[in-house]
Amino acid sequence: MGKLGLALLVCALTVRVLPGCSCAPIAFGPACQLIGRTPVVFVGTVFRAEPDETMPDDPSARVYRVRVDKIYKGLPAGTREITLNPENFTSCRTEYSVGEQYLIFAAAPPLRGSERQTYLAGGCSGSRRIEWAREDLAFLDEFAAGQSQTRVYGKILQWVDSFDRQDSDEKVPVAGARVTLRSKSYQWKAAAGQDGAYSFLGLQPGEYAIAATDPRTGFAAEPQHVELSVGGCAEQFIQLPSHTELSGVALQYNGLAARKTRIELLRRSTTGKWYGTYQFSSQTDKAGRFKFEGIPTGEYLLGYELWGQQPAIDSPIPTTYYPGVANEPEATVIRLDANQKVRNAALKLRRPDTPRRLTVLISLPNGSPPGKHLLQIFANHQLVRSIGGIPLGDSHLPRPTNNTAPDRITFIGYEQRKYEIYARYWVDDLGGPVPHDLQRVSVTNIGIVEPHSGGAVVHLFLGPPRLDDEPSSSLR
Repeated sequence: MGKLGLALLVCALTVRVLPGCSCAPIAFGPACQLIGRTPVVFVGTVFRAEPDETMPDDPSARVYRVRVDKIYKGLPAGTREITLNPENFTSCRTEYSVGEQYLIFAAAPPLRGSERQTYLAGGCSGSRRIEWAREDLAFLDEFAAGQSQTRVYGKILQWVDSFDRQDSDEKVPVAGARVTLRSKSYQWKAAAGQDGAYSFLGLQPGEYAIAATDPRTGFAAEPQHVELSVGGCAEQFIQLPSHTELSGVALQYNGLAARKTRIELLRRSTTGKWYGTYQFSSQTDKAGRFKFEGIPTGEYLLGYELWGQQPAIDSPIPTTYYPGVANEPEATVIRLDANQKVRNAALKLRRPDTPRRLTVLISLPNGSPPGKHLLQIFANHQLVRSIGGIPLGDSHLPRPTNNTAPDRITFIGYEQRKYEIYARYWVDDLGGPVPHDLQRVSVTNIGIVEPHSGGAVVHLFLGPPRLDDEPSSSLR
């Protein structure tokens, strides 16, 4: 389905980060772009995690002892191990896995208050697991041998995601775009290929400006500033929007305006899959009107609650495809070309489903209720409710004493829908003082509720505690 909503942090560590951290695309960029701006670059293997002695009041804060396997920049020759701080004092704290090898981009100065030579490499440092760094290592070996070329390269696209690298089949290239690179004394020109790619090789280090023009529309993007280090690169993705529009009105099943309702789009990628991203949503006004502007050319599905292919757990209106049907094969596909405007599309939402009361009973194997830690109830992989626990990021706060989690949770479901319900009980609170790779959870069986009229009761039993292994906010 692609990236739905805001993609806060996607990189190569595959480790958990604290909420609230978001990185610029440079964090996900290639080593040739990071090498010029990063003081320390090396390959290392994490062999031990230890408490952070500079933050004694936060038991979840850890530093990592790293064996230095290969130095590319910034470490004295012969360095065998260092201490790595994952930015415990910022919202971009991250966690490394003991026994894993990484390509690490780190800040050089030792931290105050620590006797060890400690380097910083948080969630936005660009560090990544070694299995995601094969091309980076090939470049770094050339760089270390003085054989790498200084270059500017990238793609010209109809839309540039400000939260991620532009490297998937969901990106729409501007084939044939005219690209100009300028220094203080010279300029170079190139035409983007069918995939929007361009490249300028064999450049001198220094400052440049790069710009692009769409030959179809004459639109010119504002020049971007780039700076090149010796043997490094600048990877630039330039946006040349398509000047499209898709607008219309959303109506309830009874013909009244669907006010303040989120309308969504799915676009067909180059491989034929439908995907959504935060650019593809629009909130209707008081008259039910919606508008999408500047979206890439291509084929679209328009509708309500399309991204998850199911309605939100608290929405009575079922998923609806344009012009007002239940299933994707019945939907009308809308095609947008460059500069095209499709207006007055009328989307009629389906009749709301019938409410029903669902009750979930949760108990330990011995029949007793769960305790005061965080309890999460899910239905159809959507979070229904969180009860107990402590706020994320507040592990230094005293644990509440009056928030015993109930063993009976009731919520409103709908008669026309099937539900798969389960719960997770955090024996060690999510966001609490226990590091994530040591946190234990208990997971229940899955209770099935078939479509039916009237209420229903599901009894779930928590299994034995185990280490948490469910993916969460992570670096790719």
